[in-house]
Amino acid sequence: VPNYAGIRLDVLPVRMVENVVSGSNDLGFIHMAEPCPPMRIFNNEAFANIIGVFVLPLKSGNCQTVNLYKSWKAAHMAFFLAEVMVSTTQVSRIVVADSHIGILPYMSVGSAYRRLFFSDITIIGSSPASSCSRSKMCRTQSTVDPTMLTCESIFAASYLQRVGYVAPFNTAHKKTCWTSLDPRQCRTLGQAYPVLDDCDMPFEKHLHMDKGLGWTFFERTKFAHWPANDCTHPDGTSMKTRAYTMSTSGPEVSFPSTFTNTTWYQADALARFDLSAETLDDSFVGRRSPCKLRSGGCMGLDQALIQDTDGSFVEYMQDSAGNDIKIPNGTFASVVPYTPRTDIVWVSQCTRTLNGVDVGAQICVNTTVQLLEMHNLDRGAKDVKFGPLVLTPDVEEENGFEGGVLSSVGPFYAVCPCGWDFSFYHVLVKPNVIYDAEVMSLPENIMLRYWSPNPTDSIVVRFFYPDSRGVNVFVGRDKKPPMELKLARMPTKEDKHGAHVVDSQRLCLAITLRGSAEGFSARRDLVIRRSPTVKLKMNVEISIEEFNGENFETNLAILLGIPPERVKVVKVQTGRRLRALPFIAGDDENADCTDTGCPAITRRLASSSAGVEVDIQPSPEAAAAASGGDSESTDADALNAQAAELNQVSATLETLKDSSSLAAAAGGEVQVTELAAPAEQDTSMSEPAVSDADVAAPTMVNVLEV
Repeated sequence: VPNYAGIRLDVLPVRMVENVVSGSNDLGFIHMAEPCPPMRIFNNEAFANIIGVFVLPLKSGNCQTVNLYKSWKAAHMAFFLAEVMVSTTQVSRIVVADSHIGILPYMSVGSAYRRLFFSDITIIGSSPASSCSRSKMCRTQSTVDPTMLTCESIFAASYLQRVGYVAPFNTAHKKTCWTSLDPRQCRTLGQAYPVLDDCDMPFEKHLHMDKGLGWTFFERTKFAHWPANDCTHPDGTSMKTRAYTMSTSGPEVSFPSTFTNTTWYQADALARFDLSAETLDDSFVGRRSPCKLRSGGCMGLDQALIQDTDGSFVEYMQDSAGNDIKIPNGTFASVVPYTPRTDIVWVSQCTRTLNGVDVGAQICVNTTVQLLEMHNLDRGAKDVKFGPLVLTPDVEEENGFEGGVLSSVGPFYAVCPCGWDFSFYHVLVKPNVIYDAEVMSLPENIMLRYWSPNPTDSIVVRFFYPDSRGVNVFVGRDKKPPMELKLARMPTKEDKHGAHVVDSQRLCLAITLRGSAEGFSARRDLVIRRSPTVKLKMNVEISIEEFNGENFETNLAILLGIPPERVKVVKVQTGRRLRALPFIAGDDENADCTDTGCPAITRRLASSSAGVEVDIQPSPEAAAAASGGDSESTDADALNAQAAELNQVSATLETLKDSSSLAAAAGGEVQVTELAAPAEQDTSMSEPAVSDADVAAPTMVNVLEV
């Protein structure tokens, strides 16, 4: 179904000023965003349309902008930022009102740097101009309703009549004609033309192909006319309005938001934000397993975050007597979700009431909450869940926590077959705290990103690490690990970003992460790589006394065609191996046997068996070839070459494990119980490097004077 608009621009105009579109049964305006700074499109207005303003993305550059729009009484969305592709988006002096959804950014940014800046925005819910007799139901396009006569919005099931701002996600899935088809086809269809199927519609629905976090900043934002309950649904249910919430479609990523200088006017406490698993329960869609209130959870909701830099967004706090009072100006506060995975751990530092009303979120005054992001970089990581990621605050330090754990369930399977990605987790954290960390299976190559711009903020993460291998820690895009970060003691919160130690006795890999402006811009990520090794475990039909480890090391090296010093027998212990007993007629031990055979119970532990563990060390020759002659190099290229060579060694061992050659080398019959090859780093899992142009401050102009 081709889309149409009151004003459609295939190219940016020289000037588009003071135009009004009203009564469109589809889109009001559709055009590209301007490159920064704004120079062309100002003071336009859309009202009484299905979608008021449909902003197409710039396909190149680093910054786009939209300014000076009014969009009101939109039956679906007042202001839709479609498939944003550039790193920075600036939106200023926008007014949205009386619409089902006010502002919804749909992000598809490839760079690791993703920022939205909103300034001087006014978001109005149900103003006095709104009438329940005329503005009761939304209208959206769907497969069953291509002409948009009914409401199939993702928020319809939760009886949300109006939503002011929807926290963005970032997805690899592009579905508009503008980004997915040849421009010549797009001209005849209209740039917004979607793939009209259940996976793509309505416009705000996304396909669960989440690709990393970003951040949104609001300055001088006005929220007005947000009643907790508004019109009555035809089925008799009272409908709700909420000024701020998150996307309930495949909710695995929600950009955090930071608010400064916020104003509220006639806004009920309960209507200000909705981050409750209970109230959003019925709207969650897009996953095969539900992220319901009492089920596994949704990472996008559990780890949602609002920061209030001056107390104006939260507005109220509780005094020592439990009374609600106005927050002193300049007080920092955080808002975190109320879900089964966040309730217990934050209850000692937060409250669920705002001006005496239970708002279904946790208000944390004078408490800073941030995010820790973790990615699996092993080859094939997209298909493997290594979590959940669980952080336990150190019980021995004074950190404000009084029980509970911080946990992230990670992504889940989507309803639509869309190339999902299980390689990433993010979790809420409080700065200046030590955490004990566990995952189901710690990958060999991981990335950690600490979302704090403040150099005085730090955390120490202590992973459970039952492995004797050392690790190499790379900072940012450095090819060589800084050796000064490798410590001989446990790192502290005062140490440098990336300081670490492997403590074999405590089964611990501990690492310090420190905030910085560069780190907040995804330019000081920590990439942690284990030293590549092949691990071989086997039982040998020979006594421990008879097993000659030194001879076996030499014999195995000859079989593999590698130097003997790379083969290390690290453990020999009494093996426990079942062996079948031969059938001997008349033998009392085989009393249950018949002429046709013996039952399965005629298997016994072998009396003489040695359990042997072998490590095959990385090749110095491979390191030298990859690093210009340095055989001891631990840079990224050397580790890649060593991991690749060890995987060839592992493949050779796989062919030998049942052979007589391996038995001859060990001195007895061999049963291989484990053969583990090193995981190679998948470079395609790394996000593109953040450039100087990405993070450069865009040119600012006063749009009122252009």
